[in-house]
Amino acid sequence: MALTDIATFRIQHLQISDENGNLDSKLDPKLSKEQLLTMYRWMVLAREADERMLKLQRQGRIGTFALNSEQEAAQVGAGLAMGDKDWLVPSFREGAIRMMRGVPLVNDLLFYNGFEECCWMAKSVLVVPKPEERAPF
Repeated sequence: MALTDIATFRIQHLQISDENGNLDSKLDPKLSKEQLLTMYRWMVLAREADERMLKLQRQGRIGTFALNSEQEAAQVGAGLAMGDKDWLVPSFREGAIRMMRGVPLVNDLLFYNGFEECCWMAKSVLVVPKPEERAPF
């Protein structure tokens, strides 16, 4: 039996800067210095939290932990694009955007230790899962 193609597709890639950091001025998103600093601070905070949790996991002080490292920029960009009324439905490895949306870092530490209290957040935090409208502690 002969092989036949059942589908063909292509994946496009948009690159705003090259591997040396040179910006394509036509694609410049024109972010302010304040916006760039905000993004940088969130990325650094996410990386530091990640490194600390990895150390805790290797010491046996928290359970299984998935690194978020090298995904901070995608999360921070998406987080800054979200509006105040937008809900976040995070998936695996999205600690940075969870913090940006108001989830305290302690919630992740509780989660990685198997405590369901990690899901209890203030009503104003629009992140799922959300079984309670208020924090029990």
